[in-house]
Amino acid sequence: MPLSADTVLDDFVTPVNARTKGYRVLYDPEAVAHDFAPSSVKGEFARRVRIAMGSFHSLGTFLKADLPAFTRFAFLSHKLMRWIVPQLLLLMVISNAFLLNRRFYWVFFAVQSAFYLWAVAGFLFQKSMKRIRFALVGYFLLAMNLAFLVGLVRYLTTKKEAMWQRVS
Repeated sequence: MPLSADTVLDDFVTPVNARTKGYRVLYDPEAVAHDFAPSSVKGEFARRVRIAMGSFHSLGTFLKADLPAFTRFAFLSHKLMRWIVPQLLLLMVISNAFLLNRRFYWVFFAVQSAFYLWAVAGFLFQKSMKRIRFALVGYFLLAMNLAFLVGLVRYLTTKKEAMWQRVS
């Protein structure tokens, strides 16, 4: 089945199409691929926004596919859940704000606040924090989830296709 010209995530759509045609998709431990990560969080952010737009665009292909139950479950539990983490993080902050009148939820609010402060500190002081092991993890995690949220918003609000671009 040929890929449409607007397919961004061919590495996702190709196996889904193969499964739809009745083929098995197998793991080959001897297969080797090289992918070069962008040299900055900014470059990775741009890449993740493009991947998010392509992911949501490809979701229709997956939902229309006649796939076995286990394949569908594997996708939902391993891929789709990762795609909705940004919305869940946002929902968690908002719901927590409404629960602050209960003392118990202040602990969760404090932990969330600490994480977001850590991420902001990583953004503001990334050059000096690079030398500290794991210091930028909060910043990176938040930036990558924010990129997926931006990608979802762009997918829903624009007709512009996500195109491959070199980011580093």
